[in-house]
Amino acid sequence: IHEKDFRYYRFSKSQVVDAVCNGTCDIGILILLDTSMDYVEKLFQQSKLEYHVLGICELGVNIATNNPLMQSHPDGVTLEQMQGFPMMTLHEEKKIFQLEDETLLQLFPNSRILESYDTQSAITIASQTLGFLLCAANNALYERAGFPLIPAPIRILDAPYRYEIGWIKRSHSPLTAIEAEYIKLLTDFF
Repeated sequence: IHEKDFRYYRFSKSQVVDAVCNGTCDIGILILLDTSMDYVEKLFQQSKLEYHVLGICELGVNIATNNPLMQSHPDGVTLEQMQGFPMMTLHEEKKIFQLEDETLLQLFPNSRILESYDTQSAITIASQTLGFLLCAANNALYERAGFPLIPAPIRILDAPYRYEIGWIKRSHSPLTAIEAEYIKLLTDFF
């Protein structure tokens, strides 16, 4: 592959880590729950991956424009208001990311869980149903990264957690000029 080439994939967190480890991707962008960082950093060390923090974002939710929550609370919702609506999750292979999901699921004890095996399906289903998909509460970040969420996410006003956004690469693997430019574009956002 030539340095000018840039391949872009949207994966679950487990798939991102695996893709960078096996060389399918040179870099990976991850949105991680702030409470799991100690465990995740150990996984990165064991996998010989470097992790670099880009910034912190509030917890948000991607919901359809016809969802009553979006219509009555376009600037933010509370955990209580979200109870009972179906929650979209992405299937995760790695136990550490399954534990992260379990932590988030505890916030929504009255919600049914709909699990998707790919990111785009989860976004599509959440945007076309009364379901929701947890995400960083900052669509400008998604736009800058190259995958804007439609409709744009709204903030969960009383979320007890935040997301840490970062990127990984194999240790001792230099970035190409295009990869460095992409990371700088994201870094400049924070």
